[in-house]
Amino acid sequence: MTRGIIAAVSPEGIIGVGGRIPWHYSADLKRFKRLTMGATVVMGRLTWESLPQKPLAGRRNIVVTSRKLEGVECFPTLAEALDACEGDVWFIGGARIYDEAMGYADVIDLALVPDRIEAKDAVYFPNIDPGVWEAGPVETDPHDPRLKHRIYRKQRRDKVTESRRHEFVSAPELPKPVGPYSPGVRLGDLVFVSGQGGVDPETGKLADGVEAQTEQVFKNVEAILKAAGSSLQNVVRCGVFLADMGEFSKMNAVYERMMAGNRPARTTIQAAALPLGLLVEIDVIAYRSTEA
Repeated sequence: MTRGIIAAVSPEGIIGVGGRIPWHYSADLKRFKRLTMGATVVMGRLTWESLPQKPLAGRRNIVVTSRKLEGVECFPTLAEALDACEGDVWFIGGARIYDEAMGYADVIDLALVPDRIEAKDAVYFPNIDPGVWEAGPVETDPHDPRLKHRIYRKQRRDKVTESRRHEFVSAPELPKPVGPYSPGVRLGDLVFVSGQGGVDPETGKLADGVEAQTEQVFKNVEAILKAAGSSLQNVVRCGVFLADMGEFSKMNAVYERMMAGNRPARTTIQAAALPLGLLVEIDVIAYRSTEA
């Protein structure tokens, strides 16, 4: 019996944008159908609603949602859905289902598409913990050389270490920390971003003035959140540290513009001193984008 996660991801780890898949590869769709045919497919409500034809023929369709939907079996939790399943099960999206299914699946089947995607409303595939999943080789699709495939298999329980309970958020384009800490840490659906200053990570230069620094701070925070599968709109708490409280109104104006209507909890204090000559430093807590 297989319990597998199946998805197609971009080089950035994106699985969808605005409730749709931003690419189309016939070979990938045929592979998806071949692997899932005759099995149970489990999905979130938004994935169900995005299907061009419902239900997926030749498969038992299950939606994990608190709502009652016409024409499909619905369960309020993934655990309850799995209790009702027999035989092979494939988790087909979206992000929340993939993330929770990591604890139930024994295989991850990824199609690696070449499309580069840039979108603020992009949804990302969860991080794959190398301490839990063993990666297979990257192989070229025999029917479309543009596509690659990689299969991950869950390691034996005795090989999984208890220490891997949180994940560090890191990528080459992210701001580099100036000490022994990570730009961000992901714990479950929460993302913790370390205090960021107004330094451009590409040039290493500090922006001039509190307004320019505040804008650069938010660009840095946004890059870290994006790498973790979140966004500024998912921020629930901010900590703001000012070198001079007299600059509060200037900082606050840029803060309001960058947060674009989001109103998280916030603490603002004047610090006796900030590193590297910073005029402002901001840390945040956010949650990852998920389906409801």
